[in-house]
Amino acid sequence: MSKRDIIAISNALTDVIVPATDEEISRLIRKEISSGDLEKIIECRETKIIPGGSPANVVASASYLGAKCGLIGTIGADKIGEIYRKDLEKNNIEDLLNVVPSEKSGICYVLISHSKERLFECCLNATSRLFFGDREKSRIHDYEVFHTSLYELTTDKAPVLNAMKFAKELGKTVSFDFASDRCIRKEIERNEGFIDLFDYIDIKFANESEAAELKKNGIFGLANTGIFIEKLGGKGSRIYYKEDVAEVPAYPCNLVNTNGAGDAYAAGFLVAYLGKLKEKNKEEISLGDLRQCGENGSNLAAKVCSMAGARLE
Repeated sequence: MSKRDIIAISNALTDVIVPATDEEISRLIRKEISSGDLEKIIECRETKIIPGGSPANVVASASYLGAKCGLIGTIGADKIGEIYRKDLEKNNIEDLLNVVPSEKSGICYVLISHSKERLFECCLNATSRLFFGDREKSRIHDYEVFHTSLYELTTDKAPVLNAMKFAKELGKTVSFDFASDRCIRKEIERNEGFIDLFDYIDIKFANESEAAELKKNGIFGLANTGIFIEKLGGKGSRIYYKEDVAEVPAYPCNLVNTNGAGDAYAAGFLVAYLGKLKEKNKEEISLGDLRQCGENGSNLAAKVCSMAGARLE
């Protein structure tokens, strides 16, 4: 086993959570509210600032469980970047952030209504410029699991793909989240070699709509090689392994917000998987072991769903 647990490459986006009405969200979806109107909505309401990004959420939740984690990403030289960096320090996450002084840090506005309707408006800014150089390579050696998602791959493909390949060559466990059905469609349309990614990935996470998109494109059978987890929200999850399937129930919770639940599930699963690796070799891990990992993921996801933000506090 390596000295440390999970390292991730992530879009270092900071979530700005804003209360909104269903009507405002509906109008934004229909493009009836301009970006200027959105700024006015944000300015006059109490907001909550939470450092985010899907893989970053995974390592934050894993760190909450006691895992030793690190994060590769990019921020600007501004207040939001400082907040992001301080959050890594607070969560005992190794800071491998690069700074682009000429750009702002990335922000994702998350509008949430009383009926739990949500809308995301992202400004990637500096976070779209990801790095994978000698410093990052040297740090991957110390970690057991490398994690990222399709969000990062579509944002800045070369460094993310290089990192995945490098981690795989080192014999690390490579974990990957399919991110969104829209990202899958976009990547398939522009990249005929999309399925080549599967050669570098050991553990794959997809929600129900993402799994449906993989099936629609005739590549679900290829995607669910190795360990494939289909996250089904309130219906639990389904784990595919060695031509067999395990059903994992969802944990009950007082639902406040589903933002970040999938990332929390991945964190819980990966931390439990690391525990299994301390007991046995990869080849010895059974579907029953993976079901226990899924139960750990479901438990953590339920905790996040009972909170306003995407991370445990």
